[in-house]
Parts: sequence; structure tokens; C-alpha cells
Amino acid sequence: MSESNPVMKSPSNKRRTPPIEGENPATERVSGGLPVEILEATSPVYGCRMTSSETRQDREIKRLRKQLCYLTQERMAFSRARATGIKDSIGKAQELDLAFLLDATNSMAKSFEMVKFKISNMAEGISVAYPTCKLRFALAVYRDYNSPKVPGTDGSDFTSDYNGPNSTFSRAFARIQLQWGEDTAEDVFTGLEKAAGLNWQASNRILVHIGDAACHGSQFHHEAIDDHYPGGDKYGRNIETIIRRLQNDCRITRYYFCHLSRWTHKMIQEFKRAAASDGWLEEWNIGDLHEVPRKVIAACQESISISISVALPEKSMHRIYVKEEVDAKIPNWNSVKIQKGVEYVHRPSSSLAELLETIKGAYPLELLTSAKSDLQVQISWSSFNGGGSIRYPHYALVRGRNPGHPGRVEVVKRFRTELGKSQKSQHTKERYVQQMEVQTVARQLAKEFTKRISQLYPFWPDKVKFTKITLLETEGKFYTKEKLLQGPWTRYSNNVQYVNRTNSGETLQAFSHWTYHVTNGMLLVTDLQGVKLPDEKVPGQYVFWLTDPAIHSNDANILRFTNTNFGEDGCKLFLQNHQCNYACRLLELPSGSACQTQLRVQDGSIDTHAVHTRSTETLASPRPQVYRNNRDSIIGTLTQDIETRSRTPQHPPSIVDNNSIAVKTLREKTVTIKIESSKGVDA
Repeated sequence: MSESNPVMKSPSNKRRTPPIEGENPATERVSGGLPVEILEATSPVYGCRMTSSETRQDREIKRLRKQLCYLTQERMAFSRARATGIKDSIGKAQELDLAFLLDATNSMAKSFEMVKFKISNMAEGISVAYPTCKLRFALAVYRDYNSPKVPGTDGSDFTSDYNGPNSTFSRAFARIQLQWGEDTAEDVFTGLEKAAGLNWQASNRILVHIGDAACHGSQFHHEAIDDHYPGGDKYGRNIETIIRRLQNDCRITRYYFCHLSRWTHKMIQEFKRAAASDGWLEEWNIGDLHEVPRKVIAACQESISISISVALPEKSMHRIYVKEEVDAKIPNWNSVKIQKGVEYVHRPSSSLAELLETIKGAYPLELLTSAKSDLQVQISWSSFNGGGSIRYPHYALVRGRNPGHPGRVEVVKRFRTELGKSQKSQHTKERYVQQMEVQTVARQLAKEFTKRISQLYPFWPDKVKFTKITLLETEGKFYTKEKLLQGPWTRYSNNVQYVNRTNSGETLQAFSHWTYHVTNGMLLVTDLQGVKLPDEKVPGQYVFWLTDPAIHSNDANILRFTNTNFGEDGCKLFLQNHQCNYACRLLELPSGSACQTQLRVQDGSIDTHAVHTRSTETLASPRPQVYRNNRDSIIGTLTQDIETRSRTPQHPPSIVDNNSIAVKTLREKTVTIKIESSKGVDA
């Protein structure tokens, strides 16, 4: 790192930045947004001058501390940038356009009344899960070809004014006149064209179509229906063109059709054929109109949840991955190559407090070579599952040193390979260690949770365990390795807001809540998935065996725990949707707004000053316990800390390269200093 860098000059050359709102205007701040008094307290280089009595080691220590402080500021700048990006993406993903397309004939009177009087309930139901959702409603109607055309009675374009009898949406409803048609079939095509003509803007675009009659044309209904135009549409329109317009031009996310009679099923099958997209058009068989609001709310919440999960900056590009062959069967191991492998494990923390201090200090978990590292491994050529969005799983037969050992079947996982990028850049050891770290931390938290709840209630029926994860290196390739879980696979939650409320996952929801509470808002473990099996040791009890979790953290640690970490906004999404249960109450966890107080939310925004001031205490200085009289030890620790900061995976390549060069230089100079010290040479 060049000494001419203005950020690293004396305090007189520091670039000033405006004070944070609520802070004393006289507070002096430097690049990176850190108050000078914090830097002076945490990094002795500020405010210090070299004296003639200083040794070369003393000056090197000062310089290293200065560079560490610079890298800390840089890391915090990236943290703020990612937190801002996540906040913007989540906000954009919570925009929703919801349009109702209704058959405006007299047989639909009850459906009109339901939509009219339940619109506020639907809006409220969506907002319960997503309080910051920007919601707009629209209404389009259709009748038959020869129905009288009355201006102003065709519905309303999208509007956010939908509450109350005098709202824009309610007045549009009041103007609609229901009429009788000449036959049973209706002019559905005109209704779909009106829906396509609406001003769709939001990232989530949902069309809810409610009807009790099919469109004209014998291909869309059974012969028993009275249709004056059995040959098809009066104006020669075709359903393929209209559906393509809804999909490609309007970019409607989902199209839901509510069946109120048996006469519309054939029509929707033709619509699905024209759509040629699985899942885009979904059917609801409605026995009672009161089911519609509930289904609409659930559909909107699901759409927003999916949008959030794919709208983050690193997921915004359309990525194409190399497809792997999939075979669910365990292979014939006699035909699979035997490889030699080395296994790495994270050193277990002696306590939860030690683990949290390591994370708070932004230090990596210590990676050790396993005592059983000399392995013989056979890895199946094909993945046994299509894989998630990140990795492909493979069967692996693992043996120890003894070639006669029968071995055990485990799971190894390897990242999906993106086309257009080198294998080396996508399959680095560091990337696998980061993925491994998420599960290691979640595993220790699960162990502490099970211990705690068992103390409160010894006969608690469910335990929470994560499989032990290790890093396997074989023939130049890296994999994560863990126990093979067998049984019905269930996803209990995702890392946005989805919660499976039908598979007795109350203990797991309490576990996620507890992780946030016990870490004082620093971590929240979510995205829980796995199998529920009987406990082999305790009859009558069960174990949730889980894998591949996600961890949301406070924004000070947002560059950690891979890109599935959505920071404090991810924690907020969980807490907004979480419903405390009996396990939460047993653990005396705060509920409702009380559990969000640790987020330091003020008027809907995060108090970044509090977050970054709190994080500065640990990030701007090396580990305090190493400040002894041994200068070599100080230099070595500072160099290690700088290398840790330089490995931040979200850094742009240029910064990573520059920091790597700096680290290499620091190592070389450290070696030189140690050699000179051994000779008794001082500067």
C-alpha cells in the first residue's frame, strides 16, 4: 500500500465527511465515516509521532496498525453499500400490482359484492406480512359482444386509493352495471385485452380472474353450452396472441382463475396450452366465495417472498449454469474411482460466548486438518438431486486408512458452475470454507438451543440438530461433506418470509427466534430444511436433522455468511412474519414489536450510526489480548488481521488484488524484521 495514499496520511490531511444526523456537528470524521476519536482510541497511529528512540519494529507496528485501520474503514464502506443494496432491492420487491378481471353479467352479482367489500381486508392481509408493501389495485370487466357500452363502467386502472367508500377504486365499482348476455358464453377475450391495457408497473404483477362462463368457440367449452359463435371469436382474435401479450408485454407474474362453475375448466386448459409455461396460470376451484380473499392474500405474499429472494444485486443477472446428470440411485461403488482425500474441520468453540466474540471481532473460525484426514473417497459421477440454487449433491463412499473398511455413504456438495467463468475462480477453497462456516455456526447455536429448552422442559419432544459439515479436498477439487439424511424432506422456512405451518415446525420457528434473541440481534438462523426422525437414544422424542441453513446478521457482519445473508433487513422480514408459539413463550422470548427493538429501527430506517459505532470497537483494532511486549507477535498478528480484512469476498477484484499485494509485502517485511531482530539490529 503506497505511503502516498491520502487516506493514510497524518490527521491534518484527512478527508472530512458530514456528521451523522443526531451527532454533535463538531465531531470530526474521516474517510469511511469513523469519528476521529474512535480511530485514535482504537488505532494508536492517529495522533502519534515518530521519535528518534523508536525502533524499526515500532514504526512497522504503527504502519501495520494504520493499514489495518484503513482496511477496516474500507470493509465498513462495503458493508454499508451491501446493506443499502439489500434494502433497495427488498423495497422494490415489495411493490405489488393486483388486478381483478370479472365477468360483469347478472349471474356474477355475489362475486362483485365480495370483491367490493373485501378489498380492504385483502390489502390489510398482505400488509400484515409486508408492512412496507406498495400496493395498487385495478379492476377490468367484460360482458358479451352485444351488451350496451356505457362510458365509465369498465372498471379502474391501477390506483393506490382503495380504502373507504369514497376511494377511487370503490367509486369505479359503484359505476359498474351488471347485464344479461344473449347466450351462455361471454366475450372473455375483450376482458383479457382490457387487463393487458392496464398500467402495469410493479415488480409483482398478479391477475385474478373470476368467472362462471367460458368464452365463445367450441374449443373452449362443452357442446351443452349455448354459444352463438361456436366457430370462435367474432373479431378473429386468437388466445395465443392475447396470452403472449399478458406474459411478454405486461410481464404478469401469475394469472389465477377462480372456477365458480364446471363450465370454465375446458377454457382454462386451452389457456394453459397457449401459455406454454408451467405454473404461470393457476386454477382455484372455489366452493365458497369467502375463500377468495384468503387465497388472494396467500398468492400475493408468496409472490413478494419469491421476488425478494431473487431481487438482490448478486441475483439480478440471468445466470446460466452447467447442467449435471441426475441419478437418484446410489451407484455401484465397484465402478467408481477411489481417490485420496484430505478433510478439514472448524475448531469447535469452547462456548457460545467465544463463538460470538469471534464473529463480533470479524475473525474467521479456525480451520484445522482433521485427525481422520487421510481418507479414501469414492464420489458418484451424477448428482442424486437436481440441486438447489447453489450446489449439487453427490453420494460419496468414505473410508479411513484401512482399505478393508466397508466405508459409509455420505453426501458431498459442490457449487454449480456458471458458464462463461473459469472453474478456478468459482471453486476456491475460501468459498467452500465460507459455506461451511454458516452451518458450523448454526450447528453450535442449535446445540445450545436444545440444551436450553431441555433444561426448562426435560421431556420436550423435539431436538434441533445440524449435520456436522467438513471440507474435503481431493485431486485438486473441493467439496463440503456431511451426513446423508434419509427420510421425507421438508422445507420449514426460507431466508425471506416463507414459513411451513403445516408440518409441526413450531420448535424450529422458536429456534430461529431464539438465535436472534440470544445473540442480542447479531445473528438469526433461518432457511431451515431437513428431515424429522425418531431419537435413537430417547424413545418418544424426535430430532430435526437440518442442513444448508442461512444466517442473517446485523449490518456490521453483512459481508459474512455468504450472499444468503440479507442483514438487518432479513432479520426484520423474519420478525414481521413470525408468530410466537408455546416454545417461544417457554423460552420467554420477546414477542411482537418488543423483539425488534434490538434492530434500532427509527421511523422505518436503521440507525446506522449506532450500528457502525458499535462495530468500530471490534473492527478498527486487532485482538486486544495480543498486545504484549513481544513485537514479533504484534507484527504477526497485525499482518494476519490485515489478511483477514483483505479476504472479504464481496470486494471488487481490483481491491482484492491490491490488498493481496500489500499482504505479501507485509509478510516479506515481517520476515526481514525478525531476521534483523535475531541479530540485535535496531533502526
